[in-house]
This record gives sequence, C-alpha cells and structure tokens, in this order.
Amino acid sequence: MKKSTIILILLVVGILYFCAFSHVFPVYFDICLGGTSAGCVDAFLGIMPTLFLMSLGGYILDALILQSIYKKAKHPRPWMAWIPIVNVFPMLQLGGYSWLWIFMMLLPIVGPIIFLVIYIKSLWRVFEMAGYDGALSLLTLIPFVNIIILGIVAWEKPVYPNVKKE
Repeated sequence: MKKSTIILILLVVGILYFCAFSHVFPVYFDICLGGTSAGCVDAFLGIMPTLFLMSLGGYILDALILQSIYKKAKHPRPWMAWIPIVNVFPMLQLGGYSWLWIFMMLLPIVGPIIFLVIYIKSLWRVFEMAGYDGALSLLTLIPFVNIIILGIVAWEKPVYPNVKKE
C-alpha cells in the first residue's frame, strides 16, 4: 500500500471515531438530564452497542498495527499483540527492557507514570529501529494520533532497515 492510502484510511477511521463520539454523548446527556429515568435507560441501551462496536474496532485495529510492527521487527511472538496487557511485552522487549516492567503499574500513583516513561522510551527505540525519528513516539501520547502514528510505522515501509538479521 502507498503511504498516502494508509494515511487516508487512518484519517477516515479517526474522523469516524470523532463523529461517533461527538454525536452519541450529547444525545445521551440531553435525554438523561431533561427526560425521565426510562428515557435515560433507553438512551443508555441505545449507546451501548455503538460503544461496544467502536471499542471492538479500535481493539482490532490496534492489534493489527502492533502485530505488524512486531513481525517487521522480527519478534519471535507477534501473536502477543492480540492479548490484552500482554501486548505490551513485545514492545518493551524490542525497546531493550524486560517485560517485568509491566508490574510497575501496580505501584500506586508513581507506578503508571514510571511505566509510561519506560514504554515511551521503548517506542522511541523501536521508531529509530524502523528508520523514523524517535521523537514521533511522543505523539503517541495524544489520543487518536497514536493510532495514526503507529499505523504509519507499521505499514509504510516493507522492512525495518535497522533490524539485526539473525
């Protein structure tokens, strides 16, 4: 696929996410705040399938992106991208860190912040290994932009130029 095609697809997905969220939630709150409790329940039940399908689509897109990155980086287990929480392990390993850093999340307050820094440093190294500027990893902190950036890294180039061949 061409770079422009991939970017266009990712932008359309992002716009669809934005449109779905911007129209669903105001309707829910208008009905709940101005209506009866029965109207609130109806609105909630109408929103749930939409949110479920959007979440499922986002999860599948994220797993496909991560699996593609892991395959191109020659990780031995790219299928780990499909398992929640475990899908972070290969990225940490590709970045030169042990997968045990995930347990840092269990520490209150400070743990998630330290883990986020380690994860961004891992992304930085993987982006450099892929031939991109490592600073792009900072853009993954922005919602929806992260999907676009990771999608470009995953699908733009056929092979990572800096991966050591075994």
